[in-house]
Amino acid sequence: DNATRIRIAELTGQYHAAAGDAQKQAAIYQAIATGLAIWAASDIRAKTNISAADSEVESFLDALNAYQYEYKDPDAPGADAGMFAGVMAQDLEESPMGASFVKDTPDGKQVDYGHGLAAILAAQANIHERLKELEGA
Repeated sequence: DNATRIRIAELTGQYHAAAGDAQKQAAIYQAIATGLAIWAASDIRAKTNISAADSEVESFLDALNAYQYEYKDPDAPGADAGMFAGVMAQDLEESPMGASFVKDTPDGKQVDYGHGLAAILAAQANIHERLKELEGA
């Protein structure tokens, strides 16, 4: 869609502006690739063996814990200064769905949130269905 094309163009500009900073360029390249993969792979016509994933989603949700944290080194790759809220890669690895978007890197475990977005949306759909059932009871 148009918003995706605009964001990819912005990221491409940032990539070129980061010339000489290989680490920053790699992070931007990953964001571009993730954006394109999400955009390209969302059509049901491109998929096969489609089935309900409620048990996988619920296992994924059971493994999650919410944390508040600060990075020890705000200048490390993927880090920043300030207080954040989120999940931990080690918790995600407790379920097959969560483990699929945790990557081991030389800088530690990192979460590929682009890949994880599909799991997050599936979890939202599962929670919504369960809530509708409760409200209807």
